[in-house]
This record gives sequence, C-alpha cells and structure tokens, in this order.
Amino acid sequence: MKKRLLIGLGILLGALLLTAGVIAVFFPGIVACRAVSVLYPNMDRTIPVFGMSDEVPDNYVWHDADGLYIAVPADLRMKENGHGFQSADGKETPVFMLVSDPKALAQYLPDMWEDHSYDRADYEHFFRTAGVPCPETSDDLLWYCKGSLMPETVLGMRGRDKKIFLEFAFDKQQMWETENTWELPLEGGKAYVCQGISPMMQKTAPWSLLIFPEEGKNYHLIFRGLDDQTVRQIISSVTLAA
Repeated sequence: MKKRLLIGLGILLGALLLTAGVIAVFFPGIVACRAVSVLYPNMDRTIPVFGMSDEVPDNYVWHDADGLYIAVPADLRMKENGHGFQSADGKETPVFMLVSDPKALAQYLPDMWEDHSYDRADYEHFFRTAGVPCPETSDDLLWYCKGSLMPETVLGMRGRDKKIFLEFAFDKQQMWETENTWELPLEGGKAYVCQGISPMMQKTAPWSLLIFPEEGKNYHLIFRGLDDQTVRQIISSVTLAA
C-alpha cells in the first residue's frame, strides 16, 4: 500500500511538473502576470479622466499666462514675470507656473534610461515586444507605467523583457502610492492633474497640473495653500491659446 502511494505521488508530481513546463513554454509570462496582480494592489489601475467643475465662479478673473488661459480668484494677482499668481501683498504664491521649451531643454537632459537597470536597447526591445512606441521622455514613461502597463502586458514575454516588466510593475505600485493622477481633457494637447498623497507631497505640493501642447511650450503649475475645490475650479478653467 505504501509503495503504491509513493508511486501515485510520484506520478502526480511528474504530471504537475509537466504541466508547469508546458505552461512555461507555451504561455510565457503567465506566472509573472499572476504574481504582480497579487503583490501590487495598484497593478490594474489606469489613469481616469479628471472630474471637471461645472462652472468657473463669477468672481474669478481670467488671465493670459504666456499662452495659457486661466481663471483664478479675484484676490490673486499675476506675478510680474507672468509665471504664476500671488497674494495681493506679494507674500504668498498659491499658483506657481513653470514654462519650458521641450526642444531647447532636451539637449541638457541626461539619457532617461541612465538610472535604470538595463541598457536603452533593452528597453526599446521591451516596448517593441509590448507593441507600443518607446517613450521619448521620462514623463511619457511615467504615464505609460501608471496608465497602460497592466498584468497581461507580460504575457508572451521571456528573459530580459520579463525582468523589465517586473521593474516597471514595481515602479507603477510606487507611483500610485505617491500621488493620484487624472487626465485632463484639453484641446490642442495633453494634460495631467496630480494630487500628492504621500506626507511629503501633501506638505510641499499637494496639487499640480502638467500640460503638454502639441506645439510650443510645456506648462507645469503647482498649487499650494488653496482648498481642493478652488484648485479644481482653477484647473477646470484652463485652455490653450488657439
């Protein structure tokens, strides 16, 4: 009886190993797919659309801030350089705006893959395997990881592609633990609203708005010392110059 039991267990173990081998050969990446779904609660998240305020309050004042049309409370004044809005006494800057030329800035930025684990060619191969364009900037990589990288992305991947997927999956979890993100509908470009949820971000820059027009300068707005409703109203007012 004992011998028959051992033989039965051996057959069962052999069948399980065979099944695992077949899965590994014909369905590569399935173990990693299941693993990240269990390990990372944010793995299935995508970037939702920002909930726009119904209307801009009547007491808000409209401004043209270097090609960005924006309405802010009447007690705020545009800074002399046009990049932000400060309190009437000039002591506080509740809305700070950084304007940058992406083409001019690109020549001064280091290789975006410099701080990653593998070579540029390895990441380019990963994105070819995933069937999506390779990000050209760190911001593009951020939005890809937060919004497009999903557990099933790894299905069919082997070797270094799978390792890179696991690196990005870890990054995605960390990103969503740091801040919430929404996509802001914007004619003529792309825009993202971020709300810091980590203690450090809540203290320094609880809300930010990043705008990437199809042509021209990029805008980065940081909101501090304003209540959430006011921030949402200001963000909802934003449009690009025609």
